[in-house]
Amino acid sequence: MLVSDILADKGDLVVTIHPDTSLEHATKQLSAHSLGVLEASEDGETIAGILSECDIVRRIAEVGSIALTISVRSVMTRTVRTCTVIDTIAHVISMMTEHRFRHVPVVATADGRSRMCGMVSISDVVRARAHELESTTHQLEEYLAAR
Repeated sequence: MLVSDILADKGDLVVTIHPDTSLEHATKQLSAHSLGVLEASEDGETIAGILSECDIVRRIAEVGSIALTISVRSVMTRTVRTCTVIDTIAHVISMMTEHRFRHVPVVATADGRSRMCGMVSISDVVRARAHELESTTHQLEEYLAAR
């Protein structure tokens, strides 16, 4: 199963936020879209960083409510690991496990430039992997029943 299979099911919505936006505005965007992460982008196409709920909570724990006035740029993760639509679910799960994160932006490269084209979460990949295993089990059961 590929990342493209997940996006075909869940859609390719990418919600971005400008890195100079306040964390207060970011929390409103997360809530409005029922998301756990936003992609920070200066142009709406390329990734400048990624901002998760955990990033915001950590900053609030460090400095208190004043954190809501801080820019996304000062809190976001700048080194972002991405995947493509042709990556396998197993690869994405491995990457998430190894690097301990719950969201991976999906990018497509055209004209030598990477553009955001989706986001997969840990729940997306676990759900896809479970479906894949159920399908395999069903096929094995049918095979054994036919013997």
